[in-house]
Amino acid sequence: MPVDNQTELDARDSDLKRLDSFPEDEEHYVGEDGHVVVTPVDDKTRIDKYRRLLAKRECEVRQAAAYGLGLLEANEKLQLDLTALQIQLECEVDEITVERDAFKRHNDHALLETEHWKRKHARLEEQNNELGLEFEQFVAQCTCRNAGGDLQQQYANDIVRELTTKVAELELALTQMHASEQAKEATITSLQSWKDHVELERQESQEMSILETQRDQSLVLKLEEENAKLRNAMQQLSGEMKQLELDVSVAAQEHKQAQKELQLRLDELAEVRLECSAKSELLLTAEAKCSRLQRELSLLEHVSYLSSFAVIDHDTEEDDEDDEEVVHHHPNKPKDQTSVSKGGDEVDPDGSHRPSMVASDLMPSPFTAFPSTTKAPDAGVSASDLESHKKLHHYFHLTAQSIIHENKLHDKCFRSSSRFTIDSWYREIIALDIPYLEWHAWLISRISQVAASVQDEDKEYEPLLSITAPKTGLRKQSQRHFSGFFLRKDLENSPVSASHDRRAHPFGSTATETASPSNRLVPFSVARAFFRFLRKRQDPEQDSSSEEQE
Repeated sequence: MPVDNQTELDARDSDLKRLDSFPEDEEHYVGEDGHVVVTPVDDKTRIDKYRRLLAKRECEVRQAAAYGLGLLEANEKLQLDLTALQIQLECEVDEITVERDAFKRHNDHALLETEHWKRKHARLEEQNNELGLEFEQFVAQCTCRNAGGDLQQQYANDIVRELTTKVAELELALTQMHASEQAKEATITSLQSWKDHVELERQESQEMSILETQRDQSLVLKLEEENAKLRNAMQQLSGEMKQLELDVSVAAQEHKQAQKELQLRLDELAEVRLECSAKSELLLTAEAKCSRLQRELSLLEHVSYLSSFAVIDHDTEEDDEDDEEVVHHHPNKPKDQTSVSKGGDEVDPDGSHRPSMVASDLMPSPFTAFPSTTKAPDAGVSASDLESHKKLHHYFHLTAQSIIHENKLHDKCFRSSSRFTIDSWYREIIALDIPYLEWHAWLISRISQVAASVQDEDKEYEPLLSITAPKTGLRKQSQRHFSGFFLRKDLENSPVSASHDRRAHPFGSTATETASPSNRLVPFSVARAFFRFLRKRQDPEQDSSSEEQE
């Protein structure tokens, strides 16, 4: 490695000398006539040359720095590995030392046990010899050779056999102790050899770390020398860079002036865009109005289409049936006793009974109030105008009944047939020439006034109820929300109903004179109720199924 670095430094010095040998202030080139022409070098060429030289030097410095940093990182890694190995070695040496001490203690203990068993074996052999001698003496001295002597001989043989087995067991234990002692000595020798190997590796790692530190120091010194040379070159180039910065500042001022002019043009463009956006907003507003008018027209066409397929409501049929029943109960009443109030309901002067079906001939047709704008004084009404008028009339009926059913005011608003009352309201709204879009608001106002007048009438009927009605039935019904309808039906047959009907005026002139539709838009909830009512009338099976689910 040091030889390669020295060759690189020599090559750099030769390059610098070769560059210094050529003058930098002039250039040589061969002209068309073959002569060598010498021209002075301009500042741009000189700056480019310096930049190339500086870039080359920076690249070399970066490479050297990267190489040095790589060596430093490798050195740090090796040092970390060395410290880890040292720590591991110390831990393993401590463990081996502890194991060695334990093996020594076990070995000493085994040696002591061996000595103990040896002494015991010797003592047993002495005892065996003594017993043998005693037995021989006993046999020699024994004079009795009978059956009792045979038993003693057998007993002596048993004792000898037991002693021989004990001696064999002691010899086996002694051989096992010798084998374990030899195995422990072998393990101690292997541990000692491993310890020597670890010590050798530790010494080698220390030598490697010393070599790495020396190499790193030499590389750092070389890098510092090259850095000093590059600093000198940078100081020479700093003056030229200042001149270039002045040129750049002049160009920046010119650029700012151009930016200002561009900003003025952009401001003018923004003003033009604002004017265009304002005009586009006006156009969008007009389009929104047109779309709203188109939706209203489509809604009117849809309602007219649906109204042509609508069926007569069951409430009107029930009212007609009630009227027929009243006619059967009172067949002798004259026709001229009924009068049509301005509000549209038929009121009997003495209040004794409800209007009969004969009185329907006295009611004018809802189409008698046909608008004057569609009918000439000398000509009749065309079929298309009459059809449109019928559709509007049917839409008026559907709207009124949807409001009444939505607020559960049917029993409060109608004493007689609901069809006659709504027809009277239709004639009144045509006579007042109220716009089509304000019919819903006008109906809400009229129905609320009628409901309020009927509620006041119910309050006046309460003292009469205590006299005429039973104490168990109608007194509780008078406190309910729909008590007015039941009171009217029960009080028609009472003797005091005539005098009371003269005072009551639920649909009198005052109610109609004060009725004035409010000029406001139709609420979303009311419109939703109206279209739900239309769906119920078109699909009665779906309506009945929804009521069963509730």
